[in-house]
Amino acid sequence: METGAFAGAAALAERFGDGTLRLTPWRSLMIVNVTLQEMAELARLGQELGFITDASDRRLAITTCPGSPACTSAAAATRTDAAFLAASDLPLPALLHIAGCAKGCAHPRAAPVTFVGQPDGYDIVLDGRADATPRLRGLTIREASQFLASPTMQKKR
Repeated sequence: METGAFAGAAALAERFGDGTLRLTPWRSLMIVNVTLQEMAELARLGQELGFITDASDRRLAITTCPGSPACTSAAAATRTDAAFLAASDLPLPALLHIAGCAKGCAHPRAAPVTFVGQPDGYDIVLDGRADATPRLRGLTIREASQFLASPTMQKKR
């Protein structure tokens, strides 16, 4: 979340709730004491700030670290690439982890598919952590994204 979005959420908490803004362990923000009549408008304004307000949003299938340039360990602009994938019509696995490096900080457990940023592009790990042996190496984000529509991935669905 960018600073501007957080400031916007705080303003929404003041406008629609009692000013309380809570962070949850499930990648969520909670605005307290919102009336049912105001929920739709709050959701619309939250969407304008870039927040997920719909349970069917494709971004919920993607976990990512801050990536480059926010993290000096990252070799990939993970947030930009995650936004590209979420906006595409490519099929997504139940969970796609996009890691800026092999540390895999955003999702330290195994994921069905992990794109791991490397200096020469993305490596793809299947059913493993970001530090596992990749199936493919050195792909651009477009090449890696096409793997999601490949016969290999179709068999996994």
